Parts: sequence; C-alpha cells; structure tokens
Amino acid sequence: SAPARVALRLERAVPRLGPVVVTAQAEALSKVGFEERQKRGMGHFLGPEEIQRLQPQLVTSALRTLPGLRVVPAGNGRYTVESSRGVGTGCVTFWVDGAPFREMTPGDVDNAFPASQIAAIESYQSGTVPPQFTSPGMSSCAAVVIWTQASVRRQRR
Repeated sequence: SAPARVALRLERAVPRLGPVVVTAQAEALSKVGFEERQKRGMGHFLGPEEIQRLQPQLVTSALRTLPGLRVVPAGNGRYTVESSRGVGTGCVTFWVDGAPFREMTPGDVDNAFPASQIAAIESYQSGTVPPQFTSPGMSSCAAVVIWTQASVRRQRR
C-alpha cells in the first residue's frame, strides 16, 4: 500500500513468425492439365520451381529459356516472340490462363501482367500443340501457354 520504487529492464522484443507453407500449387496446375501434358513430353515446361529460380523481370525473360522460341527486340524496350523452328514467319500464339491472348503490338505480353505473377509456362512447336491451344487458321504456329498465380489460386477453390 506504500509507494515503492522499482527499476525494470526491458529486453527488445523480437517477434517470431511461424513458418509459411505454400501448398496446392501443383494440385491446381494438375487441375488445368499442366502435369498431364508435361508427362506426355510433347512440349517444353517451366513449372513453379523453375519460375521461382529464374525470377524473371519480364514474361519474355522466362520465354528466352525455352527451346524453339526466339525473343527479338522490337524497339522502345519491347520484345516480340518468334518460333525459331516455324515455317514462314515463325508465328507464336499466346494463351493466358487457358484463354487466347492476342498481342496488338509487340511486347503486349510483357505489359499484360507482371512476370512475378507467372505460375507456370508451357510451349509447343507447330504440330505438337494440344487441340485446346490451337486457334483457327493458326495451326502452323507455335503456342505459349502461361498460367498465372491468380489462375492457380482460383483452381484451388
């Protein structure tokens, strides 16, 4: 009941966070057929681990690593993607999250979303493109299929 003088020494608090575990990404890619197509071995694939290792700054930075694709400067810091094995123009069609993506100007694929949002990539040369990634009149083109983190999260639900 009488006043007392107390000296306390406080240590600097260091917050401890529990481990962060990311799961189900491979399961989500399996739902969109990525793993099944990869097992068939008809195309070239960059899975989540490879994307993580590459840490691409642009979508085309990741595409540079895939055989059969050529990333070519298109001016103004933009790049276009061509098939290095194609007949004629070496055309490439893009698919993002299973839907066709059309570049209106070279480099649109780099501007559509940040490269940090890539979950996985598939690429196919003409003649090996799965039917669901073939556009009418473009069967002689190579195809690049990009799966984003947003798509993977939707598949988990």
